[in-house]
Amino acid sequence: MAVAPIVSILWAGIQNVPAHEASAITSEDRTKLIHYIARFHCGYEWGYPSSAKIHPAIKLQYNLEYNDGYSMHHMHPIIGASVFLLLTMNSCLSSATYEKGATDTEKLKAVKKVAELIRGAFQSIDDAPVN
Repeated sequence: MAVAPIVSILWAGIQNVPAHEASAITSEDRTKLIHYIARFHCGYEWGYPSSAKIHPAIKLQYNLEYNDGYSMHHMHPIIGASVFLLLTMNSCLSSATYEKGATDTEKLKAVKKVAELIRGAFQSIDDAPVN
C-alpha cells in the first residue's frame, strides 16, 4: 500500500523540508499517523462516508490530537489528502484494466502507462533528483 510514501511526502511539506529528505526525518507521530490512516481510512470502509471522518481511535490508540471533525481538519490535513491521493491512484490503475477484449498483456501495458502518469504527477511534488 502506498500510504507510507504518500504520508512521508506530505509530512515533509508540513515540516517545510524537501520531500526527498522525508525519510531522514524520524517521527513517532508520523508513524502513528501512517498506521491510523491505513487502518481506519483505507480498510473495509474505503470510500464510504465514515472514512471521511476522524475516528476517536486517533486519540485512544495512537495518542494523536483529536477533533470530532472531517479528515481535512486543520490538525491533520494529511489524512484527507492521503485518502484523496490513494483513491485517485486506485481509480486510475483500476480503470486501466477495464477495456473489453483486452488481453492480459495489453491490460498490464495500460496499467504501466497509468503508473508512469501517476509517477510523473508525484515527481512534480517530490523534487528529489533521483526520481
